[in-house]
Amino acid sequence: MPADNSPEAISRAWSNANASALRLDPDAILNGEMRDLYSLIAAIYASETGHALFSTLHTQSPIGSLRPYGALRH
Repeated sequence: MPADNSPEAISRAWSNANASALRLDPDAILNGEMRDLYSLIAAIYASETGHALFSTLHTQSPIGSLRPYGALRH
């Protein structure tokens, strides 16, 4: 983890860890919870490269699951 404990630094470190995991060519990746844009992007990239990805996304409703994807368009 980074010496800087800001949420942004931790998010970037987590994203880098996910990218490193892809280099190991795993059969499946357990991503935990997608809490921010960086982990969402890393999860999408992992699934696009053919890796089985398991993760959680906490929302108030099923339609709320789509809201984080709207941030990717900006």
